[in-house]
Amino acid sequence: MTKRIALTGATGFVGGHVVDALMQRGFEVVALARATSNTQTIEKKGAKVRRVSLNPQGEIQFSELRAALADVNAIVHAAGGGITTDKRSLYAANTDSTAALLHFAPPSLDHFVLVSSLAARGPSDSPQPAKESGVDKPASAYGRSKLAAESLALAHPSEGDVVVLRPPALMGPGEYRLNSLYKAAGRGFVPMVHSEGTMSFLDGRDLATAICAALQREPAGRRDRFFVAHPKPITRRHLAEELGRLAGRKIRVVELPPALLPPVFTLAELAGRLRGKASQMSRDKLGDALGRHQSCDPRLAMRHLGWEPKYTVEQGLRDTFYPPA
Repeated sequence: MTKRIALTGATGFVGGHVVDALMQRGFEVVALARATSNTQTIEKKGAKVRRVSLNPQGEIQFSELRAALADVNAIVHAAGGGITTDKRSLYAANTDSTAALLHFAPPSLDHFVLVSSLAARGPSDSPQPAKESGVDKPASAYGRSKLAAESLALAHPSEGDVVVLRPPALMGPGEYRLNSLYKAAGRGFVPMVHSEGTMSFLDGRDLATAICAALQREPAGRRDRFFVAHPKPITRRHLAEELGRLAGRKIRVVELPPALLPPVFTLAELAGRLRGKASQMSRDKLGDALGRHQSCDPRLAMRHLGWEPKYTVEQGLRDTFYPPA
């Protein structure tokens, strides 16, 4: 019997890769999308679309979400808010949406897979990559909202599996959040704080295969939380140099004092508000940006899911800006 997967965030960067990976493995994809979302691309790939709100208000929307989930075997929650200055919106997008999906999930659900973030752990002063056994200290409301969503999912009393995946910074075709650094590399210099600090990366295509690996395990009532990343962290300096190589420029890394970031992020947030568009650099993201190390160890996921990343950091970065045809 074909497994029917309800997928949130299907029109986004991660969700697009998840649709591809699920379809390639013979799953039936049911995309849960807002009424305003453009779903033409995923519909052409064969995904079915059900228009619902993940933050339902009133009996009609409650009924719509319940009906949309009634016949699915698994739920993958890959939607979530991150680029906003409104903390209430962060919790609505990340925590409340998770609560709604869990509440209306059918009792017979085999799998619930939540795409969280390394931000739920928070940055570290240690170069040792974060492991699942460590202590969570999120430095942003975004990270705290993701951690709250994780707690709800892992406490859910269903008989199926619940798997929380914590990816780090993402790359790959369709990712845009590295564009500003790439443009800086094209000018020949890249400003950075803690240039020798470590970062983990993961290609969106590899995140999609990790999600599939979680779905393909026989359900046994597990409650798992895994870091998923390329096994080899890189320094921020290496990131800058690699972006310079892709841009065809020899670059100079300009080391910024950490004290400069608070006013820069404040101004970027204000500028975004004036344009009516949230900035990637906001005061909420300041705590993460000031962290010296943002890396994680994926070996537990690799062992328990039978999963391994295919794309190196260098290849993923290249495909981010020069995607394969």
